[in-house]
Amino acid sequence: MIEPAELSQFPAVGESPALVDVIATFIFAYPFVTSLLWCLSSLIYLLGRRLARRHLPSTVPLAGYSVVIPFHAEPEGALATARSLSLVTPPPVEIIIIDDGSPVPISPETALPTGTRIVRFNRNRGKAGALQKVLPTITTEIVVCMDADTVNRSPDWRCMLAAFSDPSLAAVTGKIRPKAGGGAVEWFQALDYLTVIAVIKAAETTWGGLLTVSGAFTAYRVSALRSVGGWSTTSSTEDIDASWRLQAASWRLAFESDWTSQVEMAPTVQALWRQRRRWSAGLGRALRDHGVKSFVSSARHLPILVVTLSSLAWMASVLCLCVLLVLNQLNLSSPVLDVGLDRIALLFVAGLLAFYAQLVTALAVDGRGFGVHWRSVLLAPFYPAYFWVILLTSFLAGFPKGFLRHDKGNWQRTQRRLETLVTS
Repeated sequence: MIEPAELSQFPAVGESPALVDVIATFIFAYPFVTSLLWCLSSLIYLLGRRLARRHLPSTVPLAGYSVVIPFHAEPEGALATARSLSLVTPPPVEIIIIDDGSPVPISPETALPTGTRIVRFNRNRGKAGALQKVLPTITTEIVVCMDADTVNRSPDWRCMLAAFSDPSLAAVTGKIRPKAGGGAVEWFQALDYLTVIAVIKAAETTWGGLLTVSGAFTAYRVSALRSVGGWSTTSSTEDIDASWRLQAASWRLAFESDWTSQVEMAPTVQALWRQRRRWSAGLGRALRDHGVKSFVSSARHLPILVVTLSSLAWMASVLCLCVLLVLNQLNLSSPVLDVGLDRIALLFVAGLLAFYAQLVTALAVDGRGFGVHWRSVLLAPFYPAYFWVILLTSFLAGFPKGFLRHDKGNWQRTQRRLETLVTS
């Protein structure tokens, strides 16, 4: 038990300016620096794409590709995904729907798109396990993985296929757009995908790699996947794990903003929090399993890894400052950290302007103009609340779990809107 006399020995925040000033400066400056870095790098990405298009040969040989759609207990979603490929140019050589031990199989009388076959497993292997089981049967050079809540929105896939003319490229991840409709939770996710996720992936491509491909919509070079052993069947975030292993083996990953799909968003705060916690656990697992190797081997995603570690240091600094503030409050004889309402207001306005600058950059990356994203403009001032309440807390809950524990790679799909309506 801490005696009152011992409490007075705790350094008050106001009495340790060197430590607190360094932490506070880093906490306040880091988001602005990274936002500026993302914006500038994304603009370089767009400029590079325009220059590449000008010098692109009129006829680029395109590899054949297959599409795999793994699912568990959502056959209608898998069928909708397959049907969204009916008018794609060039068409896939084959579409493989993988039924991973669903309680009720797809009916044999169901009309399937041309070139589609169903592979059914009697037991649930998990998404990575289902993909890994089918990988040896793929005969095409490229395989596209799509989730059962994803529908294609690009009629022309030549931009994605042309990227594989670079022999060092292992995977291309497309741009994900949220499905229309829903409530405030889904609107915030739309803002997140537009202003943060797409901008970061464009920036990371400029740096030479990706933190992770999007497992819901990614094309892989089959030989690259096989060279690193395919998907890890013990990981519930097979996309993050495969991304790190591929880049540690000197393969390159890229983002293609013109190759788009729509994905159903988590319909409730609870479903969203669980999804982001799982993503954070996957990052923790990847850092534990492949972090050291990535540094030693000078992996393709080394710059992204450095930024990731800096972000982890920022979060640790936020926690450290919170602890110092609590200790300061316990020491009632010392003043609390003097920030002042004027400085808080100034920081809020500066942060909002920086976020709007990032939003303008995101609109350029998206290419659809302002009118489609009017909700995002209105929601931008409230994004910090979304970040602190959902994104940061889910990270703090998930990352240590992934870093310290092993998972079994079981299906952990996001709750769908229809399921929410049925249970409510």
